[in-house]
This record gives sequence, structure tokens and C-alpha cells, in this order.
Amino acid sequence: MSIANAKKKTAKGRRFSAPLFCATLALLAAISGLCSCAGAPEAYRGRLRFALTASTFPESPFIGKNEALPALFQKLNEENPLFLVHAGDIVHGGKSWMGIAPKDLERQYRNFREASFAFRPLLFTVKGEKDVLDDNGEQYSRHMGRKFWYSFNYGPLHFIVLDTCDPVPCSMGPAQMAWLKTDLRRYRRHPAIFVFAYHPPGKSPVESGANDENADCPGLAPLHGLFLKYPVKAVFTGRGGAFFEEKKDKILYVSAGCDFAGLSSRSGARRRGANQYYIVEYRDDELTIREGKLD
Repeated sequence: MSIANAKKKTAKGRRFSAPLFCATLALLAAISGLCSCAGAPEAYRGRLRFALTASTFPESPFIGKNEALPALFQKLNEENPLFLVHAGDIVHGGKSWMGIAPKDLERQYRNFREASFAFRPLLFTVKGEKDVLDDNGEQYSRHMGRKFWYSFNYGPLHFIVLDTCDPVPCSMGPAQMAWLKTDLRRYRRHPAIFVFAYHPPGKSPVESGANDENADCPGLAPLHGLFLKYPVKAVFTGRGGAFFEEKKDKILYVSAGCDFAGLSSRSGARRRGANQYYIVEYRDDELTIREGKLD
């Protein structure tokens, strides 16, 4: 893993060796993958394997739970990815006028956390539309232990998690946009950047299957132009109930649309053909994605 925020400290009055200090800095830079030459970043020649899932919410916010969660985490343990990214809609939230109360989200988040305790790799999460109550994400942040937007590294690779419900669906506030631009500039010399969000920027391909008012997010369309300025290889989103890939310019857009409705105790065999997770391989600067289903 990369070394972040390395700081140099010297004690007052202590004799300082300049050659030793320079050699130490060079070693730290090499370990963290921060050394780079001018121009475009070099292609990544390593191997990375991670998993994607989404939409693990139960059919009803009031009763029951997603009975497939233990099987999902067991299956992902067998796949043995480096980490899992949940691309949104962990639980079934919404609006209080629907009758949904904080206790309903509390119960669902506890069920998800209990099931995820058996999961061995790292878990990163994206805040989706259903993960909040009245657009308040306090319960999401408290239970998942994640900020609404953040980034992390794996060696020289950089990963960005966005909140496209900031403050409402299909939007990103000025504070997040300023942070995103700073983060992209900071890692502009890295060989690859991957972005995760709930909503796809701009118009969704018709294959996505989404048919409500948030299927398209024109307010997020300028993100594509911003991403083109940096080594963004792919954008993964969780909105919608189907899988699709679309190449725009040099960036691959992937919707990891999962559907667990067919595996719940209340819906029987309805939509049993949907996928529940995806395995992403990034090797020698090439991406491949494999769909995964539960028994």
C-alpha cells in the first residue's frame, strides 16, 4: 500500500545529514509510487482484482431483510478479491412521508453489518439514493464508517468514491466538486484512476433499464470532460437494475446494476436471472469484467 502524507521532522539543535535525508526521501517516493516523469503516466503493468455489488436492500423497508446477504459474502470470500465496492442502495430508505422511520434504517444497517462481518477482504461503500432518510446520510456514515466522498490508493492506482446525492439525487455540491478537482490534480501522474458513484454522469444507455426521473443526470454530465483531463480509466456506478458497459472517448463507463429481488423470501422466482456481483480484473492496463450469480 502507498505511504500517504509522509512528513519530515528535524529536532532543534540536532545535527542533520543532508545526503541521508535525500536518500530517505528517494526511498519513500519509490515505495509510494509517487516518482513520475513529465508527460503522460506510464501504463500499469501489474494486476488488480476487485469485486462490485449494489442494491442489496430488502424489498420492503418495514419488514424482513435481504436473506441473500450471507450467501453473497460467502461467495465473494470464495472469489477472494482484493476488496469489494458496494455501489449504493445498501438499505431501503426514502422519505418519512412514506412511513419510513429511522428505526427501519437502523434495523437494515445492522442486518447488513452482521452479514458483512464474515467478509474477509476490505469493504468500500458508495452512498445511494435509498441509503438515506429525507436526504440525511447520518445513519449511512455512522454504520458504514465512510465519508460521503473519499479516495484511497492501491500501490500506484488511485480510487475515488463520489456522492451523487449531494445534497439531492443527481447532484454534487460545490465543496465536493472542489475536493474532486484537487484530488484529481494531486494524482494526475498516477498510471490509472478509477471512479465509483451511484449515478452515471449524464445520459444512461437505454440498456440500463432505469426508467424513473433519475435515470439520466444531465447535471453530472460535465464530469466526463473533467475526467478526460486525467488518467481516469473507468467509472463504475450502481444505479439501475441491469449491467452495461459504454466507452466514451478513452473512459469506460460501467453500471454494476445488481438485483436481489429474485432471491428474497417474499418475491419467489421473480427476476431470478439478475446478477448479484461482478469481478473486475485490471491487468497490463486492460480491464475485464465477469458477472457473478448466487445459487
